[in-house]
Amino acid sequence: MCATERINSIKVFSYYVKLYIVDSIDIMLYNTIMKSIMIRNVPEDLHREFKILCVKKEVSINEQLLNLMRKEVEKEQKKKV
Repeated sequence: MCATERINSIKVFSYYVKLYIVDSIDIMLYNTIMKSIMIRNVPEDLHREFKILCVKKEVSINEQLLNLMRKEVEKEQKKKV
């Protein structure tokens, strides 16, 4: 491998390393900003029916769950007022 090829290889490698670092930082920032919830022990039939419901509404399962959570929180906030 000649010197020019080595330099080009290093440039390409450093480009990908920079991308990896930027992606990693983005992921770390995203994880510190957004919280996650894991729902365990969901019965298969419930999951299947909920998924069908989401497809009919043209929303993801995540979106639908967030909508349900928002509605419940709003309902509780209205009770407090």
